[in-house]
Amino acid sequence: MWQLKSWQGRFVPSSGDRLRAYAGWCNAVEGNTTFYATPSLDTVRTWAEQAPADFRFVLKLPRGVTHGSHLSDVSALPEFLRVIEPLGERVHALWVQLPGSFGPGDLAVLARFLRHLPDHFRYAVEVRDPAFFHDPHRLEDTLATVGAEWIPFDTTEFFRTPPTSDAERDAWLKKPRMPLRTAALTDRPIVRYLGRDAEDRTVEGWRKWVPIVADWLREGRSPTFFVHTPDNADAPGLCRRFHDEVRALVPALAPLPTPLIPEDDGPPTLF
Repeated sequence: MWQLKSWQGRFVPSSGDRLRAYAGWCNAVEGNTTFYATPSLDTVRTWAEQAPADFRFVLKLPRGVTHGSHLSDVSALPEFLRVIEPLGERVHALWVQLPGSFGPGDLAVLARFLRHLPDHFRYAVEVRDPAFFHDPHRLEDTLATVGAEWIPFDTTEFFRTPPTSDAERDAWLKKPRMPLRTAALTDRPIVRYLGRDAEDRTVEGWRKWVPIVADWLREGRSPTFFVHTPDNADAPGLCRRFHDEVRALVPALAPLPTPLIPEDDGPPTLF
């Protein structure tokens, strides 16, 4: 996400250490690019150099494992696990996002897959078949055997009314319509939330989450909450606003870092 073009010159510099700049706005990131390709070891070492020691990466497992083979072909996993080693404790969780075609009938496959993963990582599973939500106890019991979390993707506000922009129309076709889930299974709950282009709509939709996250903190949990909008153009600022709203209920929550506003380095030149 720190490479997003619309953030350059606003949240991150147009060139240089963009992850370092992003870490001044937010203290966690979804590692979605690892779904499409395993990064090089040198790339991950650069991430480790730029990210503070307490920064959180939630890294998505390669799609060949989760989508291409429905967890049956894990040949890509050893290399993936090897290259992320430089991140150390910054790997908050490995994110097992499953396709909509992976349903409750596949729970035995998921259970076997989770049991064979190395136990020095934490795991979080995102499902996209609504049938899991009709009888959540089966999936909850499967995840509990290995201490894995269930990641809810809250798209309820996004789908409440029809889209009004090109970015919203594109997301309308691509994002899943998921039932709302607000339960945490572990001490590290992770939530993905999708708002709208309009800031007031995004804020309105997350208001139900503010007391939930505050309660998790009071219980001693360490939640991670990701804020998305259809174009993500304002996401870092929105994340900080959400954090401020939670902190108003839990004053002991540490503030986020003070961001460095990138200096305008001017248009690119040939010389």
